[in-house]
Amino acid sequence: MTRQQQLQFDNEFNKELEKMAVSWTNDLREWHPIAMRALDFASALSLNIPQKHYSRLFEQETHGLNMNVVAILANNIEARTPVEMGVNAKKWNDILQLNQRIAEHLESLSKPIRETVAKRMQLMEGTGVKPIIGGLQAEA
Repeated sequence: MTRQQQLQFDNEFNKELEKMAVSWTNDLREWHPIAMRALDFASALSLNIPQKHYSRLFEQETHGLNMNVVAILANNIEARTPVEMGVNAKKWNDILQLNQRIAEHLESLSKPIRETVAKRMQLMEGTGVKPIIGGLQAEA
């Protein structure tokens, strides 16, 4: 896959994830306050997201959390340290295990989406239709 194709795939995949939510589970309810506390040590720059989307990380829906938000928050927890979070090594290990469960759940939910986007892109390649980039369809 070329760099341009990878960027197109990532863009399409993120658009699809943006439409989806992770339902509240016991793990997610326990994890979310920890993820919010970890945000205190992050910035939009360190999270590698546009500033205009930073506030979305604090939004909650009654039915769940946006899948992209969960992914960003999970990555942010991994970037923190026990000292930053004010917890001992055992508690930190528990937090990392919980974060891993959340990441695995997110992966299981996003796998079919990733496969659908990949198939859609393969179909476009097979028909000679180039993916739409920047709102304009590329020439075949």
